[in-house]
Amino acid sequence: MTNQSHDTEQEIARVVIAECVARLHHEARLEMEQPIVNDRRVAGFQQALSQLRAERNAIIGGDCSVIDRALYLYAVLLKQVHHARASREVG
Repeated sequence: MTNQSHDTEQEIARVVIAECVARLHHEARLEMEQPIVNDRRVAGFQQALSQLRAERNAIIGGDCSVIDRALYLYAVLLKQVHHARASREVG
């Protein structure tokens, strides 16, 4: 892999992680606004956010396993979320 392709993958992975962080933060905020807050759900979101922030730092450091996870796992999950959301908006 060339340095340029690695840099491109690293940047894409950072964007994917940033979108995951934003999505989880939004979900946590929605839960906190509920009349009865599910503390376990909020704690789960906070734990996942901490993990994603650590992974973002690992990506900046060039950790290929985290870059691969962002590209091949998180990106697929985000695609499904976007597809489901678009289907609800159309239907």
